[in-house]
Amino acid sequence: MRTNEWKDLGILFLIALAMVIFLAYADLPSMVPEKVEAETIESTWEPIPEEPEAEPMRVEIVEVETEETEYTEEDFYDDLELLAYCTMAEAGNQCEEGKRLVIDCILNRVDSEYFPGTIREVIFQKNPTQFAVTTDGSLYKNEPTEDIYRFIREEIHERTNNEVFYFNSIGFNTDGEAWRKVGAHYFSKLRKELQE
Repeated sequence: MRTNEWKDLGILFLIALAMVIFLAYADLPSMVPEKVEAETIESTWEPIPEEPEAEPMRVEIVEVETEETEYTEEDFYDDLELLAYCTMAEAGNQCEEGKRLVIDCILNRVDSEYFPGTIREVIFQKNPTQFAVTTDGSLYKNEPTEDIYRFIREEIHERTNNEVFYFNSIGFNTDGEAWRKVGAHYFSKLRKELQE
């Protein structure tokens, strides 16, 4: 057979195949199944069974030793400035002795085992708040005077009073032992059982 005859034969074969396929699917509507009523369908759906309850997770708490940050000279001078602002806010309108006693209250706390160990921690101690000026917005309201800075230097060098730990303007502190009133502030010492 020649090449052209093979081509013609292939074309005829493809035409015949297409006709067979067409005739086989020409009556398509009869091949579609009849509509089935919804009520006759049985559901084979079953809920997914619940997974068994997992065992509670065990958490092991490991204490990690953290290196304490070094208290630098810069921290010390920042704390002294904070002490000056706190003294100004708490006792700026008081006499010299009243200002010195406020300074002493803070420094005595820093030196005591019953309070935090830095000026900043003492001033910002919470539960309850120890110095109202840290929460009422008046802490940095007024610039400390030169006298206050001088009083701080002198009180660090030689404390006027090593016993006062509390003061307020409404009465003696119930956490301490009444000492005396100076200006507008009532100063209190540590309770006897806490004194060394």
